[in-house]
Amino acid sequence: MKIITLLISVLLPLCAQSQVTLSPIPQGFVGNSGAASAPPAAITPQQAATMVQPYITGGGGGVSSPWMNAAMPGGGCAGIVAGQDAAAALQCQIDWLVTNYIGGMIQMPPGVFPITNTVVIKGGVTLWGSGARATTLQTTGDFTAINVSGNVNFGGFRDMWVRCYESAAATTNCVRVETNIVAIIRDAWIWGGYWALDTAGVDGFYENLYINGWGPAGGAIKSTGSNWYVRIKADSGPQATNIGFYQGVTGGTQGQVAENHITQSDFSGPYQLSIYVEDGGMQTSVLVVSDSVFSSPVSIPHHHTTIFKGNEFGSTFLYNGPGQMILTGNVFFGATTMQGPGVRACAGNLNLTC
Repeated sequence: MKIITLLISVLLPLCAQSQVTLSPIPQGFVGNSGAASAPPAAITPQQAATMVQPYITGGGGGVSSPWMNAAMPGGGCAGIVAGQDAAAALQCQIDWLVTNYIGGMIQMPPGVFPITNTVVIKGGVTLWGSGARATTLQTTGDFTAINVSGNVNFGGFRDMWVRCYESAAATTNCVRVETNIVAIIRDAWIWGGYWALDTAGVDGFYENLYINGWGPAGGAIKSTGSNWYVRIKADSGPQATNIGFYQGVTGGTQGQVAENHITQSDFSGPYQLSIYVEDGGMQTSVLVVSDSVFSSPVSIPHHHTTIFKGNEFGSTFLYNGPGQMILTGNVFFGATTMQGPGVRACAGNLNLTC
């Protein structure tokens, strides 16, 4: 005991006198692991003038994702001006961000910005308007306004109104998401085109959208992909269109499913069909719909599995083709008898004969 007491009396003063100095981690350049990473390459004053503020992504290991002001020239690109063709300037800004930073945000000011060519969103770029009724990107003819493609990594657009050819004569779709693209589209209106939204993307997120197609044989959403849809208002123009949500053949192999989830959405426009699923007998379509509203008939000719939970059905027509359908806790406003040869399981539904 005396030896221990002696050691403590000697060591304590030494510990009190010692100090540990930690090397500071450069602020703003810390990845998810907490380790410091190298800062991005220096930018020119001309490039800096196009940015609202640069920031560092959490998992990018120091990859910079700048915000650009679309109205300001810089990086070799012109600024956009309300009332003038914005296609070339926006495309230049997108390409510059992809080349120099992989992705980033392009802030668009209020105003109506016509485009004479399709704007192609690439990489991780997001077009960010000033509000769905404040910033409008509008085509000058019958062509696609925005094409999301080119190795997109959570790119897309938000807070704007995308307007395409608003006529029953429309032959092209307003917004197109290419195959296997992960797109994020939210807080926006998409109006016009044969189909308003045509997506073959996967794992994308579509939220708080007002979608309004114009093609008599088209409609609001055409999907050959696998995505998430939250708070979608799918309507139609002055004339009735064909389908609110259409899930088609995905191009996959037999048994390779494409899962789509729809929740808190409204498909109560004047459609021939609110929902139509036809995977060509490939057994690839899995559709889960919850807490949503449908005014028109629902037809599922060929599918793998379709699940309806807690929805409101205004039509008395529901068809279940080859595949399996599960219905729980739904309300049918008229007496409805399920039709079709598919396997079905029903529980807790009002006015439905399964």
